[in-house]
Amino acid sequence: MTKLVWLSDLHLSATDRPFGIATKASLSNALAQLEKNAPNAAGCVISGDLVNRGIEEDYAALAELLDGFGLSVFPMVGNHDARQLLRRHLTLPASPMDDFVQYSVAFEDCTILCLDTQEEGADHGRLCSKRADWLSAALNAQPTMPAIVFAHHPPAELGLPMQDQDRLKDGDRLL
Repeated sequence: MTKLVWLSDLHLSATDRPFGIATKASLSNALAQLEKNAPNAAGCVISGDLVNRGIEEDYAALAELLDGFGLSVFPMVGNHDARQLLRRHLTLPASPMDDFVQYSVAFEDCTILCLDTQEEGADHGRLCSKRADWLSAALNAQPTMPAIVFAHHPPAELGLPMQDQDRLKDGDRLL
């Protein structure tokens, strides 16, 4: 069975301490723990808000930390990310969508589908018809293969006021 590890909301900053946290040191420690405790994982999904400010300097710092990490990394965008900078600094799996950082990765016993739910200029998420059609086609391409769908923005209310206001606004489309 495919084993994956999942990180989210790194909010990495090359120079600042978002939320009072030394994000570079925290991520470095987390990566070391993952290499130690999950060496046989097929990869690490990082489901958005990779950086805190969406600037070149933060993506360069993130790329430096991920360089040499022992697992394949599957990066995704969140509302704090910049698609172009992510593409410039991080390696994406083969064949992501042209306009979005949305892609699939096939393993022997499952496929992961990494969605781009970013609505530029907003904290909430969106799954436009183009991205939803891609998802539908990906699911229909292998109807008997189990699929794990990752999205930065939750598609439904979680009962967490801060999260719920920034959820996927058209979450019913995904559900």
